[in-house]
Amino acid sequence: MKGMKTIQTKSGLLAVLRDYSTADRESVVELFRKAFSGPPYFENNPSEVIRDLFRTYEMEPDLFFHVVTPIQNGEGETVIGLSIAYRLDLSKFRCLEVPFEEMGISINSHNIAYGAELAVEPGERWRNQGIATIMMAERIRLVREAGFDYLIGRTRFDSFTNPIYARFGFIRIEGLADPDFPERRYFVKDLNSA
Repeated sequence: MKGMKTIQTKSGLLAVLRDYSTADRESVVELFRKAFSGPPYFENNPSEVIRDLFRTYEMEPDLFFHVVTPIQNGEGETVIGLSIAYRLDLSKFRCLEVPFEEMGISINSHNIAYGAELAVEPGERWRNQGIATIMMAERIRLVREAGFDYLIGRTRFDSFTNPIYARFGFIRIEGLADPDFPERRYFVKDLNSA
């Protein structure tokens, strides 16, 4: 992304979409905890576990990590949205091999990006305001410009992000069973088609 973009929510609030920096880590940890501790996720990971997860993301060589911060009411650098994608290492996602082969996607491709996280601050002030949609559009644009052929997305079967994937032309990978996370649904988007 290399910079920042001012965005406006559906209700007229202004925010900034920008690249993540390690200075954002604590705010990102707090957002992650809030976004995924309630329904439908109920994840109650300690902050240190979440910090370690983000440190791992930070080490990805092809990382697309963006945050959204409000620019009104003195809220400063509080992160209210995050989007993370990186180059997919299929050795870590063996559950994708058979569905990929069935869809004609080479499992040896090094041009597959994985959308790991997409979150918006819980509550009506920021949710359903178009923030996740803006972040998804930016994610798709950036991974396409970086030369990736496919973008994989994942979410829970009951997540608010399911319609976002459909809106952006992702196709659900049917019949996929992730043994580690059976509640997850995976989607794929061919970045070389319209």
